[in-house]
Amino acid sequence: MNKLLKILGLAVPLSLLAAQPASAISLVFNPVSQDVALGDPAKVDVIVTDLNNQLVGTYDFNVHWNDSILSLASVDFDTFLDGPFDSFQGFDDSVSGTVNVFEISLDLLTNQDGNTAFRLFTLTFNTLANGLSPLSFTDNIASTGEFLGDENGDPFVPPVSAGRGSVCVGGNCQQSQPIPVPEPPVVMLMGAGLLGFAFNQRHRRAGVR
Repeated sequence: MNKLLKILGLAVPLSLLAAQPASAISLVFNPVSQDVALGDPAKVDVIVTDLNNQLVGTYDFNVHWNDSILSLASVDFDTFLDGPFDSFQGFDDSVSGTVNVFEISLDLLTNQDGNTAFRLFTLTFNTLANGLSPLSFTDNIASTGEFLGDENGDPFVPPVSAGRGSVCVGGNCQQSQPIPVPEPPVVMLMGAGLLGFAFNQRHRRAGVR
């Protein structure tokens, strides 16, 4: 009986561990933020990380930026989806401030090990004006609402986590921090405290007279 209880005691924690959801794969910009001089190019890598023993067989998503500050100069694909010879890859930048980038592997993904972060592609931007351009992703894989697919083309579970980035052109892009406004209950408490203090001071002065 004791032996059975020990086995059951081991089995329950193991089953709980197995039930834990897998961590989400992350799609990120590298560098997350950078400063460049007006007239100099800005280069941003798009990286897949937190793979957790999974392979990426396809991707299709959009990257967005401020088209008054940056313009896309080039998209340079890496080789981790077996490209350029054993993958189908391309991009569409017909919408200003947006590029749709896609690739699907036609081979065995031998350039990935399932755990090491890797680069999908590099975006090079021309700088048009001083200012801060946010960078962001939106998903585009048809019918799945996802960014990436596994070696079979299926979306990942849990869904991919998409990061954000920025490019500062010309410096002085630090946004001023807003002065924190107290929440209404805090304001009311402060007001009540001040009224009480004023009443007490008046009462004390009247007593002195």
